[in-house]
Amino acid sequence: MGGEIAGGGITFVKEPSIIEQKAYRDTWGHGLESYLQWFYETVTLLRESLTEAGSLYVHLDWHVGHYAKVVLDEVFGVENFRSEIIREKSNPKNYTKLSYGNVHDVIFFYSKTDKCIWNKPYAQRDDVRIEADFPSTDEEGRRFKTAPLHAPGIRMGETGRPWRKLIPPPGNHWRYVHATLYWFWVIRRGIMAAEVMSDERPVPA
Repeated sequence: MGGEIAGGGITFVKEPSIIEQKAYRDTWGHGLESYLQWFYETVTLLRESLTEAGSLYVHLDWHVGHYAKVVLDEVFGVENFRSEIIREKSNPKNYTKLSYGNVHDVIFFYSKTDKCIWNKPYAQRDDVRIEADFPSTDEEGRRFKTAPLHAPGIRMGETGRPWRKLIPPPGNHWRYVHATLYWFWVIRRGIMAAEVMSDERPVPA
């Protein structure tokens, strides 16, 4: 926020930035209507500040999340809505209320364009988890697990078509695209099961 900054016997006056002015003003002065007006102005400014590959995460609770989603759709475009992330915050403690517990917040994930940067998150496994998830070892001592190459459900695209004159069992489809099936076939020595190594990132599905 703005204020006086003293130094070397001289006092400078720092004016608050536009974002600071919006962040610290009374957004609830006229109830929900004034909040949503503030929210619209703020996310519009934030969108303008993003690069073409930029994204925005907006953390809200149950009071305004459903209203804010409509505003975000208008500012960013429905086509640039990427995900709704649920953040569990507590166990329900509404023993005296005639409603379900307020146990989570929402985080809306939007991108400015369809050219957004996406860094896929991965969870770190400890040794106990690795041994449980990858119970087998190869001749080099690397841990791995095998998984079927098919999955339940019928697909009309590439994963529903024959590969090397093979088809999945009835009512199933290939778990991976044909390029990945070929990778398993060549790299994994023709074993018709997916060998997933503990020290490799997942292959593309």
